Amino acid sequence: MRIIGQRVQVRTPEQNDDYDLFEIYSNQKVGNLAGWKAHQNIQITRNVLMGFIFNNETFVIELLETKKVIGTISLYKDTFRYKVSAADIGFSLNQRYVGYGFMHEALMLILDYAFKNLKFDVVGCSHIIGNERSKNTILSAGFVFEGLVRKYRRLYDGSIIDAAIYSITSEEFNNLKGSK
Repeated sequence: MRIIGQRVQVRTPEQNDDYDLFEIYSNQKVGNLAGWKAHQNIQITRNVLMGFIFNNETFVIELLETKKVIGTISLYKDTFRYKVSAADIGFSLNQRYVGYGFMHEALMLILDYAFKNLKFDVVGCSHIIGNERSKNTILSAGFVFEGLVRKYRRLYDGSIIDAAIYSITSEEFNNLKGSK
């Protein structure tokens, strides 16, 4: 898959994305905000990358101008909603590229793909409480706050986190696109 935007493209990951992904995943701040342990070596990243390639749920975000992979965005089955065509989105971004709107652009590209091509009725998204950048990105894409899930997940270090949950329907997304 390849979706081309104005400054970024969202595409299927490839084995040679390993070093760019390691740059992202070895950053403790990225890991803490996403809820996973920072990668200690490139082999961990390569193993994760192989999972991305095999599962076909996680895509890379690549700058069109330089071909550098600056993040990932995942689109996976929503296991909460019942008898509704639903997906969840997750994302991560290289800290050096935060604040430039790249994640917003990638999120809008994948939402368009999810609703137009995959025909989802609703897409959900969540973030760990305290991750304000993710919250702002989610809200800027038109997601609606659904609520707080207390004791959402136990992390690698044993701590238990709460999460804010959001969703956007296909109708809401189409209305948002139509107003631009």
